Amino acid sequence: VRTIIRKSFKAALDENDILISPAAPSAAYKIGEKKNDPLAMYAGDIMTVNVNLAGLPALVLPCGFVEGGAVGLPVGLQIIGAAFDE
Repeated sequence: VRTIIRKSFKAALDENDILISPAAPSAAYKIGEKKNDPLAMYAGDIMTVNVNLAGLPALVLPCGFVEGGAVGLPVGLQIIGAAFDE
């Protein structure tokens, strides 16, 4: 599985200097909100796990706050680089 993930990222990064993605599939949740649902907590990392498995450098930055449902909670942006392009 790791080889497939690495090849997919390599193909994308051969054509682009960096990749940009959300850091999480949803806005941050309040502390303790998901403590009874470990699967939901794990799903919050789904956007960063594949980058870690590929062994790529990445940086997550806060890029704003939610307006609407979870007002005031932060959202993040992930910047992914090619292997050894730190």
